[in-house]
Amino acid sequence: MYFVTDIKTWKPANKKCAEMQEYIARFEHHLIKDECSLDSMIIDLKNKAEELDNKYPRTAKLHAEGRLYGQGNTMCCRTDNSLDTNVFILCWKKVRGIYEFAEDVVKQNKIK
Repeated sequence: MYFVTDIKTWKPANKKCAEMQEYIARFEHHLIKDECSLDSMIIDLKNKAEELDNKYPRTAKLHAEGRLYGQGNTMCCRTDNSLDTNVFILCWKKVRGIYEFAEDVVKQNKIK
């Protein structure tokens, strides 16, 4: 299980970037069930970038890249005309465990 810990966004360069940021905001502080779901989310975000590229053909293309910086826990989206111009950076962490209260007993179950 994974948890989306942080989404950083910058002032949108245009309407396309604003729409991508609006779309990515829905993932903030969400749990992701497993590795397959994480891969699916990354593909979904890449597809959204492609969809917006088709909707706004006269603007710079979006480049959505998953699992950056050798850590495998970051996704970034940038514009084509300047790879230094970020649209968003999304970070996630693996959930280490679940804390659950039960009367007279405190349970702490670790996720496998």
